[in-house]
Amino acid sequence: MAAVLQPLIRCQVLILDEFGYLPSDPQLGPALYELVSGRYGKGATVITSNKSLTSWGEVGGGDTALMMAILDRLLHHGEVFYLRGASYRLRGREPVLLVPTNTNGASGIRPAGPSPAPVLGNNSSREGGE
Repeated sequence: MAAVLQPLIRCQVLILDEFGYLPSDPQLGPALYELVSGRYGKGATVITSNKSLTSWGEVGGGDTALMMAILDRLLHHGEVFYLRGASYRLRGREPVLLVPTNTNGASGIRPAGPSPAPVLGNNSSREGGE
């Protein structure tokens, strides 16, 4: 694991995007602790997440005490920014809602409003992705 972590510890700026978006492995917590403590006071670390800080214990393998130690190091010299508003990726598009599309609980995406519309697919191949 040290071979993977050392370049991440030494880089000037580390960005962990969408932390907690995917289910995590139980080994994430200890590895994240090693990463954050190794970078502590040495380089900038930016973490984006749609999870509140209070739920990070669940995201980091369920070890709330370990995640508190990680947050302690991140927040000691850090700042937290809460961004609200429409998605940057969806700017200029019609607002969408996730709605059930069948009886087994699968969801679809449709424009917001009273009239039903067809389910939209992933359009990342158009307009060059994100």
